[in-house]
Amino acid sequence: MEDYEYGNGGSFVVLWILFALASFLLLLHLLNMLIAIMGETFAVNNEVKQVQQLKAHLTFVIENWWIDPIEEKNKIKYLICAFLKDEEKLEVEILQELK
Repeated sequence: MEDYEYGNGGSFVVLWILFALASFLLLLHLLNMLIAIMGETFAVNNEVKQVQQLKAHLTFVIENWWIDPIEEKNKIKYLICAFLKDEEKLEVEILQELK
């Protein structure tokens, strides 16, 4: 142990090289893990992007409800939003149903 404590011979230089190499590899590994975590979060958020966008649009409509005066608003129970499907997607779905 005394040889390593004071760096007698070449062991001091070797230990510093090993320390620097280990620090670099650990830093590289931790950055890779951070990138993987952020990539997974982005993928999950990207999947529900359209749903969140529709919720935001409907929330905007509800918050600005007072602009369009509608009588008996308290009787309205549902707010429905409809979109037209793309023709290509519709054809693919029809073909899948026929198979």
